[in-house]
Amino acid sequence: MATITVRRATPDDATDLARMLDLFDSIGATPEQVAARMLACQNVLTTFIGEIDGQPVGFACLRLVPHLQGDELYAELTDIYVDAPFRRQGVARVLAAQVEAAARAAGASEVVIITGFDNEGAQAAYRASGYANWALAMRKRLADE
Repeated sequence: MATITVRRATPDDATDLARMLDLFDSIGATPEQVAARMLACQNVLTTFIGEIDGQPVGFACLRLVPHLQGDELYAELTDIYVDAPFRRQGVARVLAAQVEAAARAAGASEVVIITGFDNEGAQAAYRASGYANWALAMRKRLADE
Protein backbone atom coordinates (compact mmCIF):
# COMPACT_ATOMS: atom_id res chain seq x y z
CA MET A 1 0.00 0.00 0.00
CA ALA A 2 1.22 3.49 -0.85
CA THR A 3 2.36 5.82 1.91
CA ILE A 4 0.64 9.22 1.98
CA THR A 5 2.53 12.05 3.64
CA VAL A 6 1.80 15.76 3.94
CA ARG A 7 4.33 18.50 4.46
CA ARG A 8 4.43 22.27 4.32
CA ALA A 9 5.34 23.50 0.85
CA THR A 10 8.30 25.79 0.22
CA PRO A 11 9.22 27.90 -2.81
CA ASP A 12 11.36 24.90 -3.87
CA ASP A 13 8.04 23.16 -4.64
CA ALA A 14 7.02 25.85 -7.13
CA THR A 15 7.54 23.66 -10.21
CA ASP A 16 5.27 20.91 -8.89
CA LEU A 17 2.74 23.45 -7.63
CA ALA A 18 2.68 25.31 -10.96
CA ARG A 19 1.93 22.04 -12.75
CA MET A 20 -0.85 21.11 -10.34
CA LEU A 21 -2.32 24.62 -10.27
CA ASP A 22 -2.62 24.58 -14.04
CA LEU A 23 -4.44 21.25 -13.90
CA PHE A 24 -6.62 22.56 -11.06
CA ASP A 25 -7.83 25.84 -12.58
CA SER A 26 -6.28 26.09 -16.07
CA ILE A 27 -5.08 29.62 -15.37
CA GLY A 28 -1.41 28.77 -15.67
CA ALA A 29 1.51 30.21 -13.78
CA THR A 30 5.23 29.79 -14.10
CA PRO A 31 7.20 28.26 -11.23
CA GLU A 32 8.72 31.71 -10.69
CA GLN A 33 5.26 33.26 -10.34
CA VAL A 34 4.18 30.56 -7.91
CA ALA A 35 7.31 31.02 -5.79
CA ALA A 36 6.79 34.80 -5.71
CA ARG A 37 3.14 34.35 -4.75
CA MET A 38 4.09 31.99 -1.94
CA LEU A 39 6.44 34.59 -0.54
CA ALA A 40 3.91 37.40 -0.96
CA CYS A 41 1.21 35.62 1.03
CA GLN A 42 3.39 33.80 3.56
CA ASN A 43 1.75 35.63 6.48
CA VAL A 44 -1.79 34.54 5.61
CA LEU A 45 -1.57 31.42 3.45
CA THR A 46 0.09 28.09 4.10
CA THR A 47 0.35 25.52 1.33
CA PHE A 48 0.65 21.83 2.06
CA ILE A 49 1.93 19.22 -0.39
CA GLY A 50 0.49 15.73 -0.40
CA GLU A 51 2.87 13.00 -1.50
CA ILE A 52 2.53 9.32 -2.27
CA ASP A 53 5.78 7.48 -1.75
CA GLY A 54 7.62 10.81 -1.92
CA GLN A 55 6.02 11.99 -5.18
CA PRO A 56 4.00 15.25 -5.01
CA VAL A 57 0.45 14.42 -6.09
CA GLY A 58 -1.70 17.10 -4.47
CA PHE A 59 -1.88 20.29 -2.48
CA ALA A 60 -4.13 22.20 -0.14
CA CYS A 61 -3.98 25.80 1.07
CA LEU A 62 -4.97 27.24 4.44
CA ARG A 63 -5.78 30.92 4.75
CA LEU A 64 -5.72 32.29 8.32
CA VAL A 65 -6.71 35.90 8.92
CA PRO A 66 -7.94 37.96 11.85
CA HIS A 67 -11.37 39.58 11.47
CA LEU A 68 -13.66 42.01 13.24
CA GLN A 69 -16.44 39.55 14.05
CA GLY A 70 -14.45 37.57 16.61
CA ASP A 71 -11.19 36.99 18.40
CA GLU A 72 -10.42 33.68 16.69
CA LEU A 73 -8.75 33.56 13.30
CA TYR A 74 -10.89 33.01 10.22
CA ALA A 75 -9.67 29.76 8.63
CA GLU A 76 -10.41 28.79 5.05
CA LEU A 77 -9.31 25.79 3.07
CA THR A 78 -8.91 27.83 -0.10
CA ASP A 79 -7.77 25.18 -2.57
CA ILE A 80 -7.45 21.43 -2.59
CA TYR A 81 -6.32 19.35 -5.54
CA VAL A 82 -5.11 15.80 -6.19
CA ASP A 83 -3.72 14.54 -9.50
CA ALA A 84 -6.31 12.39 -11.29
CA PRO A 85 -4.38 9.07 -11.16
CA PHE A 86 -4.07 9.41 -7.37
CA ARG A 87 -7.65 10.32 -6.48
CA ARG A 88 -9.81 8.11 -4.26
CA GLN A 89 -6.73 6.94 -2.36
CA GLY A 90 -7.16 9.22 0.66
CA VAL A 91 -4.80 12.04 -0.34
CA ALA A 92 -7.45 14.77 -0.18
CA ARG A 93 -8.68 13.46 3.17
CA VAL A 94 -5.15 13.57 4.62
CA LEU A 95 -4.55 17.05 3.17
CA ALA A 96 -7.83 18.36 4.64
CA ALA A 97 -6.99 16.82 8.01
CA GLN A 98 -3.62 18.62 7.98
CA VAL A 99 -5.31 21.93 7.14
CA GLU A 100 -7.81 21.41 9.96
CA ALA A 101 -5.05 20.52 12.43
CA ALA A 102 -3.02 23.59 11.45
CA ALA A 103 -6.11 25.83 11.78
CA ARG A 104 -6.90 24.37 15.20
CA ALA A 105 -3.28 24.83 16.33
CA ALA A 106 -3.45 28.49 15.25
CA GLY A 107 -6.54 29.05 17.38
CA ALA A 108 -9.34 28.76 14.82
CA SER A 109 -12.47 26.90 15.87
CA GLU A 110 -13.81 26.24 12.37
CA VAL A 111 -12.71 25.93 8.76
CA VAL A 112 -14.63 27.27 5.77
CA ILE A 113 -14.50 25.71 2.29
CA ILE A 114 -15.86 27.47 -0.79
CA THR A 115 -16.61 25.31 -3.83
CA GLY A 116 -18.54 25.62 -7.05
CA PHE A 117 -22.30 25.14 -7.18
CA ASP A 118 -21.84 22.45 -9.83
CA ASN A 119 -18.96 20.64 -8.10
CA GLU A 120 -21.24 18.01 -6.62
CA GLY A 121 -18.47 15.45 -6.14
CA ALA A 122 -16.45 17.82 -3.97
CA GLN A 123 -19.56 18.91 -2.07
CA ALA A 124 -20.38 15.28 -1.27
CA ALA A 125 -16.82 14.63 -0.11
CA TYR A 126 -16.86 17.72 2.11
CA ARG A 127 -20.21 16.74 3.63
CA ALA A 128 -18.90 13.23 4.28
CA SER A 129 -16.02 14.86 6.20
CA GLY A 130 -18.38 16.85 8.43
CA TYR A 131 -18.78 20.11 6.49
CA ALA A 132 -22.24 21.66 6.06
CA ASN A 133 -23.74 24.46 3.99
CA TRP A 134 -23.05 27.76 5.71
CA ALA A 135 -23.15 30.73 3.32
CA LEU A 136 -23.48 31.77 -0.28
CA ALA A 137 -20.28 33.10 -1.82
CA MET A 138 -20.62 35.80 -4.47
CA ARG A 139 -18.07 37.73 -6.50
CA LYS A 140 -17.85 40.76 -8.73
CA ARG A 141 -15.13 41.06 -11.35
CA LEU A 142 -13.65 44.55 -11.06
CA ALA A 143 -11.70 44.37 -14.31
CA ASP A 144 -14.97 44.16 -16.27
CA GLU A 145 -16.13 47.65 -15.25
